[in-house]
Amino acid sequence: MAKRKKTEPEHDQPQPQLPPEQEKAIALAKLKIVYEEHLNDEMANLHNRFVAFISESRLPLPQALMVIKMLEAEIMDQARLKYMGS
Repeated sequence: MAKRKKTEPEHDQPQPQLPPEQEKAIALAKLKIVYEEHLNDEMANLHNRFVAFISESRLPLPQALMVIKMLEAEIMDQARLKYMGS
């Protein structure tokens, strides 16, 4: 009986080299996906913490909403200063 030549699995075979520009574009696309997933997770976490904090504050909802609006105004002012100067 003839012996079969052992073939290597496909994942062990070297991948063809891509041009550096294409490798960079692929890496940036993957990084963007990971970063956006991270931001979504952080936003969900912050949302849950806000909900818990508001429910524990025992403030009536209109007053809690007023505090959130005040925070929004402060954040917008900080963003203007950071990105647009004074």
